[in-house]
Amino acid sequence: MREGYQKPILPDLYLSQPPLETHHDIAALFGPNYRRLIWKCLAENNLLSENGTLPPTFVTLNNHDGSEARYLFDYDIERPDGKHRVLCSVLPSHANSSRHQHPFPEDYYILAGRVYLEGKPIDQGSYRVAPWKFHQMSTKEEPALVVIVMRNAAVIPRELQHIRPISPNGGTIFP
Repeated sequence: MREGYQKPILPDLYLSQPPLETHHDIAALFGPNYRRLIWKCLAENNLLSENGTLPPTFVTLNNHDGSEARYLFDYDIERPDGKHRVLCSVLPSHANSSRHQHPFPEDYYILAGRVYLEGKPIDQGSYRVAPWKFHQMSTKEEPALVVIVMRNAAVIPRELQHIRPISPNGGTIFP
């Protein structure tokens, strides 16, 4: 551990997960060229910044309740086809995102690892979740690196973008 570095205190939910605090932690999971995979995906989908660079990378524990995903970045970008929210998720092995829906389509670009959506395996490549469809991303043995594009979501306040069920029998609440 680096001298002078203090490891953050994490909630119990994250104690069983591998640390994801540095570039080296992420490179250990997906290889040293994981940033190139992300850049290529964003470039092919016209989602890079005007100067063609990746956004500054940071790791957060999660962005909403019930999710074990860590996000390398989360930004809004305006393009001719709309104003999109773009995230890059690291989902550790044996982890789940929250179960939720959106009033807009959500595209998953699986760059590394194996993702399960509602328990069904999704191959590497792209996959679109239709608006208002409840979904939950999960992993088994392999962690996953996923770019997520919430199409035209940036026009909606962030607190209204994820809608979660309140019971298995129906009904929803905003986070």
